Amino acid sequence: VGCPAAECLMVGDSYDADVEPATWAGLRAVWFAQGDRGGRAPDAVATIHHLADLPATLERLGLLPAPSQPC
Repeated sequence: VGCPAAECLMVGDSYDADVEPATWAGLRAVWFAQGDRGGRAPDAVATIHHLADLPATLERLGLLPAPSQPC
């Protein structure tokens, strides 16, 4: 994609297959633990249970890019 890993974000529904590998590669990650599925992620990993929660989570984490600033 042409962006450094630290500027990328992975949103995945599998902690083991999506979130852990992404963080090992240096990406930020949000775990989409749909409904009540899954366990508890480490505190360093944001967790959402509904996709509608993603924008507020990104804002809380300071990860929403300025509209005119691509990576």
